[in-house]
Amino acid sequence: MPHVDLVLQVGSPPKSVAALLQRVGRAGHRLGEVVKGGRIVVLDRDELVECAVMLREGGQNGFVDRIHIPENCLDVLTQHVFGMALDGGEAQIDGMLEIIRRSYCYRDLEEEDLMSVVRYLAGGEYAGLEERRIYAKIWHDEETGTVRKRGGGTPG
Repeated sequence: MPHVDLVLQVGSPPKSVAALLQRVGRAGHRLGEVVKGGRIVVLDRDELVECAVMLREGGQNGFVDRIHIPENCLDVLTQHVFGMALDGGEAQIDGMLEIIRRSYCYRDLEEEDLMSVVRYLAGGEYAGLEERRIYAKIWHDEETGTVRKRGGGTPG
C-alpha cells in the first residue's frame, strides 16, 4: 500500500464498523504507527446519525462487527472437489476428505456430505439428465474410492 496521509470517506461507509476501520486504517499505514488520518464527509442528517453511532461504537467502545464464517457449504465444496479432480491423476476420497478438513470451514465435514457431492459430480444421483445435455463432470470409482477428471465430452 503506497503512503496515504488522509482518507476521506464521502458518505456513509457500507453499514459496517469493520469496513470503516479498514478504510481509515489505510492512512498512516506503517509498522508501529498509529492511524490518525481519516475523515467522514456526510451528505445528509441520516448519514450523520449513522456515522456518529459507528464512530462511537467502533472508535470509542471497540465494537467491531461480528464475523460469520459459513461452514460445510456444499456448493463451494462442489467447486473444490471438481478442482481436485481436474488437478490431474486420481484422488482418493480419504485423502480428499483429509485435505478438505484442513480448512476451518470444513473441519467437521461428514464423509457422507463429501460423498453426496462426489455422486452429484459423477452424475450418479441424476440419471436422465444427459437427455437435457447435463453431463457428469468427474469419474468416481466406488470400488477403489478414487475420483478423477472426466476425459473428453462436452461439460454440462
